[in-house]
Amino acid sequence: VGLCYTPMWYAEALVDSEEYRRANMDLGHANDSPTVAQIAGDDPVVMARAAVICARAGADAIDINLGCPTEDARQGGRKTICPKTRRYGAYLLEDTSTVVGIVRAVARSGIDIPVMAKIRLLQSDVATIATCRAIVDAGASGLCVHGRTKDNRPKYGGGPADMRPIAAVRRALPP
Repeated sequence: VGLCYTPMWYAEALVDSEEYRRANMDLGHANDSPTVAQIAGDDPVVMARAAVICARAGADAIDINLGCPTEDARQGGRKTICPKTRRYGAYLLEDTSTVVGIVRAVARSGIDIPVMAKIRLLQSDVATIATCRAIVDAGASGLCVHGRTKDNRPKYGGGPADMRPIAAVRRALPP
């Protein structure tokens, strides 16, 4: 199955800035279908509103970014674009209640397209499985697990991806 993913879009900027939407949202290419809109943020209400904007613009699915390990994600993005966002991506995984709130809000936002999430491994298989289960239970219909923790980044000397915990997640969750 071919999928086209958008670059990661800041949810706060999608909601608050028409200029940001005009400069970044380009979902009208028939050859790029199905298109998955990847959004990032830390506020469930803002994330849900951004998902609705993406769906109305023609996205075929929403991907909630819970995997970005960058310094930008730790700080909440560029403050000129998203001044209220405190963190996003992999830095949200430490707070399961926020993650569940985001997934639930997006899944219940009234859009009729799939809601997915991408995460990174947590510090243990048990924690990773529990978080994945919570994400699915909150309404995600798809899940992508990156085989590294937020601290295991090849750019900074991190090792290879660990496929064993991914297999454990797959065994623990329903198909």
